[in-house]
Amino acid sequence: QEERVDERALRCPGEAQPSGSAGAKDSAQSASSSLALRVLLSYARGGMEAEVCSWFWIKNELGVDVRCLPLDSDAAPTVLPAIDAGPVPVHGALPGQAPEIMVDHANTPPLLGVDLRKQLLARLSRGRFGSEAPGAGGGGECTAYISTADLINTDDDELHLQDCIRSDRLDEADESEADRFLHVGARACHVPHRMGSSLLLTLSPRFVLLNRTGGGVEYRQSGCGADTGFLVAPAAEADAYAVLHWQDAHLPKLLELRRSERGAEWSGSIPVTDLMRGALSNGTELTLRLRNLQEGSVEFVRLVAQRLENRGTVVLSLAEQRGVAPPILVQNLTKHEARFQQAGVPIVCAVSAGSSFPYAWDEPGGAAALAVDLPSVGVRFQCRAVPSRMERPRLARLLRRPYVELQVVVDPVLVRVVLREVAGGDPAGGEA
Repeated sequence: QEERVDERALRCPGEAQPSGSAGAKDSAQSASSSLALRVLLSYARGGMEAEVCSWFWIKNELGVDVRCLPLDSDAAPTVLPAIDAGPVPVHGALPGQAPEIMVDHANTPPLLGVDLRKQLLARLSRGRFGSEAPGAGGGGECTAYISTADLINTDDDELHLQDCIRSDRLDEADESEADRFLHVGARACHVPHRMGSSLLLTLSPRFVLLNRTGGGVEYRQSGCGADTGFLVAPAAEADAYAVLHWQDAHLPKLLELRRSERGAEWSGSIPVTDLMRGALSNGTELTLRLRNLQEGSVEFVRLVAQRLENRGTVVLSLAEQRGVAPPILVQNLTKHEARFQQAGVPIVCAVSAGSSFPYAWDEPGGAAALAVDLPSVGVRFQCRAVPSRMERPRLARLLRRPYVELQVVVDPVLVRVVLREVAGGDPAGGEA
């Protein structure tokens, strides 16, 4: 006999709340305390096999308590504890539907009432939901609205939730008043089982910083002050990680790094979200230049981004640049000191006559262009990281006078910017 599978809906009462508790009133209403289940019945060879499962699950990997609720349901919120206990079935989610979910931090004020939720659902039902800015009203300090239908078989979504400050803050701010925001990645997918499938929504940290440099590293959000860094790893640990938090949800999500040592200077701003679509996409590397002003030293570290499978998480791995040359080398073959800086960046580097200067962009998200100056001879160049050749003064070669030539040579792993002097009367040269 051919196998046949029937499906039935089952409403299962939730756990009773203690008398006098905040949830006792909701527990008295079956709609607020029940869990929608699917019963799949398989008939084959004269027998029957039954499978009972929940349709919609959420897995919390954020490390903070969150709660969620379908917008079109009057069920009580489902609380997902910070300790990862595996997927949790969601109250109020109907079988076969990909619900619109409201998620916020479990310690914030109560979620929106039923009437306001229905109004919000009617107003936002035609697009993927984002996150409300702090103080936007209704859903607590920061509430995320997720359209699971849009997330299925698509790229991850980005959300923001409020998280209380933890003890790894380096400054002396009052922890009872300070807050920061957790960047959240959301992924939705169908999980097959014996007779059917369920819908799983995974909430995980959007960015995790993995420190493999062997020394302490601090990070901060650009624009939040010099003393707002968070420690990624103590210097004694060779390998450690931290979930990226943001101090201000209204500021751009720009990351700055430095060594956790005296005299260490913050790096340039790293737009990790934008770089994932460019310089950091597909597992490519980005070289960062970390300076120590007190010691006068420069260190190059590699930043590699990798997406985790079935999660909205990107791991930013930070490692030492061992055995690999920095991405840019400025070679001054003239008899004069040369100075250069990245376009739009105030940091100036000096290269003495006849020497070379290893370099990486001070602002990884800035213009990939250099301004090169030889003050003693009064010449200045503007060049980009593309093959080119130019001379200054512009007409000196035609007039058979001495000139300075700048040549950009691009190799697979290195960009060389070469400065050389050419004697007057030399017919060779490049294009101005």
